[in-house]
Amino acid sequence: MLALVLVVCLGGLYLVKSKRSTTPINETPSPPSREIASRPFVEAEMGKIMAVIIRRANDASLWKFERRDGETVTGASDWWMVEPYEFRATAWEVEKYTRFILGAEYTQYYDSIGSGNGWSEAEAGLSPAKYTAQFVDESGKNVGIEIGATISSNQTYARVKNSSRISIVDFDTASLFQDNPLAYKDTSVWQIAPADVSRVEIVQRQKNGEQTRYTFSRSGESWEFVEPFSGPATWKVDELVASLARLRINKWRDHIPGTFALFGLDTPAIKARVITEEKVYEVHISDQSPIGEAQRLYIRVADEAFVGSIDRSVANRLHVKPDDWRDKHLIRGDVESASRVTIDLADRSAFTLLKRDGVWFFGDDSGRRAEDAMVEALLGELGTITVTGFADDWNPANDSEFGFDAPQARIEVKLPDRPEAVTLTIGAFTNPQLKRLVYVRGDSVVVGKARIQELKPLLVAREAYQSLLVTNIPIKQVQDIKIERFEPVTKEIVNIRLEREHEKSWTMTTPSSNGLMDDRVSELVDALTHLRAIQSYLGNIPKDDESTIRVVLETPTEPTGLTFFVTGEQCIVRREADGSLFLAPTKLVELLRSEFRRTRLFDFEPGNVTGFSLTFSGTTHSFSKDGKEWRYAAEPDWPLDQSAVTNLLLRIRDMRAVRYIDSIAPADAHFGHDDPIMTVEIVLADGTTSTLQLGPVKQEPNIMGSVARLIETERTVLIAATTVDQLHFKLEDLEAK
Repeated sequence: MLALVLVVCLGGLYLVKSKRSTTPINETPSPPSREIASRPFVEAEMGKIMAVIIRRANDASLWKFERRDGETVTGASDWWMVEPYEFRATAWEVEKYTRFILGAEYTQYYDSIGSGNGWSEAEAGLSPAKYTAQFVDESGKNVGIEIGATISSNQTYARVKNSSRISIVDFDTASLFQDNPLAYKDTSVWQIAPADVSRVEIVQRQKNGEQTRYTFSRSGESWEFVEPFSGPATWKVDELVASLARLRINKWRDHIPGTFALFGLDTPAIKARVITEEKVYEVHISDQSPIGEAQRLYIRVADEAFVGSIDRSVANRLHVKPDDWRDKHLIRGDVESASRVTIDLADRSAFTLLKRDGVWFFGDDSGRRAEDAMVEALLGELGTITVTGFADDWNPANDSEFGFDAPQARIEVKLPDRPEAVTLTIGAFTNPQLKRLVYVRGDSVVVGKARIQELKPLLVAREAYQSLLVTNIPIKQVQDIKIERFEPVTKEIVNIRLEREHEKSWTMTTPSSNGLMDDRVSELVDALTHLRAIQSYLGNIPKDDESTIRVVLETPTEPTGLTFFVTGEQCIVRREADGSLFLAPTKLVELLRSEFRRTRLFDFEPGNVTGFSLTFSGTTHSFSKDGKEWRYAAEPDWPLDQSAVTNLLLRIRDMRAVRYIDSIAPADAHFGHDDPIMTVEIVLADGTTSTLQLGPVKQEPNIMGSVARLIETERTVLIAATTVDQLHFKLEDLEAK
């Protein structure tokens, strides 16, 4: 029953609504109107409208709008509301009054009281009028319009003030008049041409409540940080200026002075100031959102009392992230066009390089040429090096804090388009133990942190520019390294080939594919790709003998060949490309003669061993694990010192080879493998067995130790005599005390 009553009521409401949409609001039938051809509602000739005044029934306040010419960037006119508030109005909201009211036409009208076909003002909604609109043109002429009741969705009773004619005009008051004067306020915050902006200030409230001010100043076509630090900024500032210049309000919401704390605008999250030559613009943005509108934030323009809202995404574009906004290049400009470079390295005298007719020379009047490739590489590094982060502003008082009082290097570069040299100062390590990052400073006072690895090409001494650099090859370009050397044990020539797998990973393909000692290979690669001579060698070409080592570095362009001759205490290297001879460090020869493969013979952990034995001096000593304890196989009840047995096993595990001897066959008895002085056998939990045979210990010029053979892998290696001695023991040494 209740549902039936509800349906009837809703149906009744629908019929009432339908009737009101097609008939006058008064229930009393109106007398016949006088119908005529379409005529203008306002017959008076009006000039350019300069003011519009709107009054509403039962409201003492009025809405007054004025046209102000030349207020915009383009010089066009602006409409301003001057009462009850003063602000720039949305032009189309005001101009629709002139279009719809002054431009309206009518085809029906009534005579007011006193005629034979009269219609009362009250019945037409004109006593009083719902709205009164007054228009004033540029000559001061004005016309008043009284607007009454709505007849239908597009028809309204209206009358020109002081007229006896009540017309039915074609416009809808519901879409013509706003309920809130703030709805007329222009949503465009200001009108700024981005190119006119010379300075921008952003004050951000941090999480701890402190405020940080970021100031940017235009410098030609780019931007510079002014505070809280100095230095070049990135294109992010251009994006910031563009966002501020076209800033628009989503909706104006309030105009109650003194209520800014309610919106979080008493201590805003962001304050932005845009400065041009003629004006300063300012805006405050809260971190609070209107209820139910999490993607919007409250905003206030300058010292206005109005509160609006903007999209949160717009506010995010105004949030400065220093590490993303600061230009991380150490030197800006076309560095490769430099004509002079001065390098001052710590504890070494400074030197200058000058470019004449496309060729680089030392600037000490010696006339000596510098290596063009070295200087060009230096300039290339200077132009591309960036910092990983920033430290703090520099001033003379804290030079020592960053190592700038005694820098590792100071480099000055003269560019053709700058009157003064561009300077780069390399200070101390940020962490003296790690030595990965160093403090650096360019032309500005900002201090950055740069990777020392990237700066190393800048820290090369004078000698490197005097054609003493034997090789200078980017490590990443080396694909493989070939080494040919004499093996004193087998008295044969051994060929070694190391091939790059990944950026820092290498493998040996010749003579075997065993795993490598990465640190030793890295040391070798570093030494060979950036080989610096001690001095030029002017003597005779050394004799090619057993001490000679040949090296070839393969790169995508062309191979680099080096030949090392060892004579007495000297190491002489010949660069095969041009035959140049240099005196090189002997330490490199030691590295070239060393073993690159992993030298550990066994790969097990004591806890995974179930048994092991050592045979020497005609006796086999076998040990097996009973649960967690070791037993001596020949006498299981012999009281063993468990720690002593474990230590013996650890000595076996830690055996290392001095070098591999790849050319010896497993059956070769030359080194005593047919009658070994010791045999070591390891049994693992999975049943795997590893056996090592050791030949006699020899103390000869070419052999200083024992040549051992690992049966399972057929590896033959040279083991130091001291390592063999550590494996000998007496059973009493293992007895529990």
